[in-house]
Amino acid sequence: MNEKYHRLRAEDRKVIRNLREGGSTQAAIAVAIGFSQGTVSKELSRNCGKSGYRPKEADRLSLLRFRAKRPRGKVVAGEVRIEVEARLRIKHSPEQIS
Repeated sequence: MNEKYHRLRAEDRKVIRNLREGGSTQAAIAVAIGFSQGTVSKELSRNCGKSGYRPKEADRLSLLRFRAKRPRGKVVAGEVRIEVEARLRIKHSPEQIS
């Protein structure tokens, strides 16, 4: 698996379906697509319905979930942010700043 985070692609989902239909374990599927077994487990639990695992539907639902995510707010904002940045510039440690 790459060090950089990446999402399952449509091709990965097709491999999941094919290997699952072939009787492969989640661990074997994970090795084949280069993701963790937990990722495969989560993918199957989220996207298996009465008709089994359908990669096109899984891809569509994944895109909908991604678009529905709200951006996180800033942890430090306003005057506090200005003060923290000023202290970082003069090499204060996080302990000193807090």
